[in-house]
Amino acid sequence: MLLEAVRGLPGVGLLEPAHVSLGYPWLAAEAALAAVDRVHRAAAAVPAFEALLTGPHRFAPDPRGRVLVHARLRDEQPVRALAAAVGADLRDVHLSVARVLPAGDVAAVEAAVAPLLPLAVRVETLELTVRRAGAWSRALLAPLGANYRPARSGLSEVHALGELRQVGGEGVVRPDRQHLDGHRPTEAPHDR
Repeated sequence: MLLEAVRGLPGVGLLEPAHVSLGYPWLAAEAALAAVDRVHRAAAAVPAFEALLTGPHRFAPDPRGRVLVHARLRDEQPVRALAAAVGADLRDVHLSVARVLPAGDVAAVEAAVAPLLPLAVRVETLELTVRRAGAWSRALLAPLGANYRPARSGLSEVHALGELRQVGGEGVVRPDRQHLDGHRPTEAPHDR
């Protein structure tokens, strides 16, 4: 819903899938198997929850002059609990909506998103994605509050993110990665 509101605006890069990142830095290959266990344990330790997205907000331009427009979660505690369970150093709890390039119009992005906020979402899963041969793919999708089920696979870079389902809606709002997060294999990775 939020991404659709800004899709097609000039100078705007969508951060698809939309997601809430849990931390930084990305995990090295040697930490991958331990990360699988941590993601499973984190998902089991934190029950699914409802969150209210507020905003829009923006971060200061990055070194490339890009501005990240995002929504904040009114109650950060459940996401911080997930980050702590994964062992991630969570800097800022937010759902990235779009990265506005220097040629883009930040105010236009904020104006497109503002009428949709606040937005209630339900956070139900923790996803582990990996980057292999330049493409992102899902390694596991763990429901929050479920029993721990170990998974084993050869992973390279490992990232985790939360999937948000809009309360009362059919669409999935998958809130921005900062670092422990991911993309679908057909999507180009972005950096923050």
